[in-house]
Amino acid sequence: MEGIDLRGKTSACKSLMARFQPRLEYRRNAFAGKNTLYVAADDLRRAYGLDSRHLGHAYLAAAALDVAWFRPPRAVRIQESMICTRSLAHHRARAKTT
Repeated sequence: MEGIDLRGKTSACKSLMARFQPRLEYRRNAFAGKNTLYVAADDLRRAYGLDSRHLGHAYLAAAALDVAWFRPPRAVRIQESMICTRSLAHHRARAKTT
């Protein structure tokens, strides 16, 4: 499930999970279940209002860890946003408006 921020990805995923649980596995942003680098970067973003100028390398490291830890899902999975794809779309759209 991909889309830009605040467009209903989480709501759509929650609706699907409610309807099809427990047959579905759910992941948000990271492929790895416990991507501690992603959690740390996201916590910093929320707590201090930091943006890509400050956290870009942290999110890049989190994406690299995701790739290293990736294993095909054992069950049908709803993957809500892979941060790399969402970030690329966001910055491309933002560059055209600024």
